[in-house]
Amino acid sequence: MKRLERQNPKVAQEIYNRIGKNSLYNLLLKILSFPLWLVLPPVILRFIGIEGYGVWAFIQVFVNYGWALNSGIDTAITKYTAEYNAREDHQKIAKLFNTFFFVYSLLFIVFCILVFIFQDWIIDVFIKTDKISRGDISFALILYAGTFTVKNIYKVYPSFLNGLERMDLTNKVEMLSFTCMFIFSILFLSLGWGIGGLAIASTISALITMAVYILICAKVAPYLKLNPFLLSFEVISEAKKFIIYGAIGGITSMAQFQLNKMIITYFLG
Repeated sequence: MKRLERQNPKVAQEIYNRIGKNSLYNLLLKILSFPLWLVLPPVILRFIGIEGYGVWAFIQVFVNYGWALNSGIDTAITKYTAEYNAREDHQKIAKLFNTFFFVYSLLFIVFCILVFIFQDWIIDVFIKTDKISRGDISFALILYAGTFTVKNIYKVYPSFLNGLERMDLTNKVEMLSFTCMFIFSILFLSLGWGIGGLAIASTISALITMAVYILICAKVAPYLKLNPFLLSFEVISEAKKFIIYGAIGGITSMAQFQLNKMIITYFLG
């Protein structure tokens, strides 16, 4: 870096400014999200009780197991976007983006369909309560699975922006997303909508977030357009090793931090 400062001080200063801005927005996101997540659980408990909170928490855990399908693709997009952007190879970036957009779409739509098909089995085996109607539980489960699918499909957008080192933008959008979800959750709970209201709040927040990401990417990178004809197996082959290691890390992490909740729910309800 010191060598770069001597050779091109303007470029070095630009890099320092970018690092400073990205770090600032990373900090702001943590400062904002921490109190919101701290306040939300007691509010949920107050409105839907322990049984409702338990059902809501289980659905979160179960749906988040779908992260295993992510397989490190988001980090692969970030890595290769940065690499291709350094060479100003916008065509390769567009291929990368479209390839993994459609891969994500296929994987998570299948996941959503499987949850829909096996919803009765999931409820019978893990959600053992008669204090919340089966219809409400089924509605929340399916809607959260659908929302999770939407979130993962548009995951390519923040991954792309991170590859361009625009974490300031992704953190701004995530702050907006957290705030929307918090406001809508409180609103729908106060209206008496229960866990279904929480699911609706999450869905609205996800759709707003997706729309904002699409608008930002259209402005930052006009060359980035959805085009199924840009799907490239060459891109998948190139990122294969990176994705495999990412998948192993993701699956082991999910098993370590989430499996205990599934086991407790199964045996204790």
